[in-house]
Amino acid sequence: MEHSRTPYHEDGVRHIQAKLPSFLKTEKIQYSVADFTIDIGYTEPGKAQLGIYLGNDNRVKISILLSDTGPDLFRASDYSSTDVIINESRLQALQTQLESRVARSPAETTSLLQDFHSVIPVDYRSFPLGSDKILLGGVYARYLPCPTCQRCSVPYYFTSSSEEMKLVAGFSSNDYNVDDWELFTTSSNVWSSLKRSDKGIRLSFTESHTAEKVVLSKYCYADNDRERDTLLWNSFLAEICHFKSRFDALCPLSRCKLLDLNLVYAIQWYIDLEVENASGTWPVNELYLFINNAIISDYGNCQAPDIYWSQCPQGTTRLTALELRPFGIHNLPKLTCEAYTISFNFERHNIKLLQNFYESCGLDPFSDEVVRAAGLILPRHFNLGE
Repeated sequence: MEHSRTPYHEDGVRHIQAKLPSFLKTEKIQYSVADFTIDIGYTEPGKAQLGIYLGNDNRVKISILLSDTGPDLFRASDYSSTDVIINESRLQALQTQLESRVARSPAETTSLLQDFHSVIPVDYRSFPLGSDKILLGGVYARYLPCPTCQRCSVPYYFTSSSEEMKLVAGFSSNDYNVDDWELFTTSSNVWSSLKRSDKGIRLSFTESHTAEKVVLSKYCYADNDRERDTLLWNSFLAEICHFKSRFDALCPLSRCKLLDLNLVYAIQWYIDLEVENASGTWPVNELYLFINNAIISDYGNCQAPDIYWSQCPQGTTRLTALELRPFGIHNLPKLTCEAYTISFNFERHNIKLLQNFYESCGLDPFSDEVVRAAGLILPRHFNLGE
């Protein structure tokens, strides 16, 4: 992500750069300033790295980088789960907890966990989802199955031939949002025919139109509130060790390789259609396309929008694929879904630091104890054997 570099940013970087060595006892510092980005990596061998970066709010921030891969510079994601400014004293408290395992009160533990979750780096990922397995707030594991497990499984629909995806858990938000359908077309006739209702939208096409290409889009997301959004994302971060331990127990040989865990916080439906008009071939003068709204249950299960053609303005009848051919419609509208996620990547990050920190707080990282202690959302764990 690109940001304009200002004197404010450079002052912030220099301030953090001056303070962090006292916290890290850093042996090597890497610093680079490009025209539009600032990245700094601090490394102490065998320990976590810290990165400095510009967040979405254009403020200088830091992130603990969960990697023991050496002193290579790492570009942190622009994600920050809270607006908390983590100063040196709070960083020192995190380090002291890791090294000394100080006994804390429940309130102090909750505060430490909030600070810790606010500096865990994650990536943004998007990938296509099949229309029958969509869960807003769902946690999907992307993995490489071992030969034994691969022979017993069915390939997932949006992965490569070697990778598979499994839904491992879900977080209920209770605040799901669905935007209106957006229309993308160069045809003024199609634009003018757009009718909206509580159920969805209707487009009309006539024989006099030239060939039309139309794309429609609808965005659905889990929360429209910063506080609820933070709660959902931190709940996911607090369960990473637990999710991984449940997944690892699935393989009898412990040879399946978990690549990343992905929390779906939003999805986007896309509809592509094309009408190839041939003058004088239409049985009737006007044809209607009906697209109903997507439906999201209380638990985040997403029902694909209903799409159909009709000769009736009210949509009381539906045309089959065979009946549509005289209208120059040789393919039914193509419906696809894109999932937007925050992702914890096990190839890039080592979860040992998470495990050690939770254990230093007297919590079992391989259970729901961390979520409960932090006052976060408890997940629904699914049967991974199915």
